[in-house]
Amino acid sequence: MDDTNPAKEEVEYVDSILADVNWLIAGWADHCLGLKSRGATPAAVATSGREDHYMGPAAPGAATEPFFASDYFEELYGYAVR
Repeated sequence: MDDTNPAKEEVEYVDSILADVNWLIAGWADHCLGLKSRGATPAAVATSGREDHYMGPAAPGAATEPFFASDYFEELYGYAVR
């Protein structure tokens, strides 16, 4: 989900986007709507000998929140610099 600063956004803004996405996929693509564990950040991993970042989906029953673009800001910035 794109965002400017989820800590400053109104909860209704995120809830509205999630409601719209859920309406659009109407059950047929629920498996594509990924959520992360609340407060999780990407971990550095090696992929094909290159540094990359990964944040897996939340474990069942965990407190969750959507993935936000800002979760990856530092990583995206690093890619742009490279």
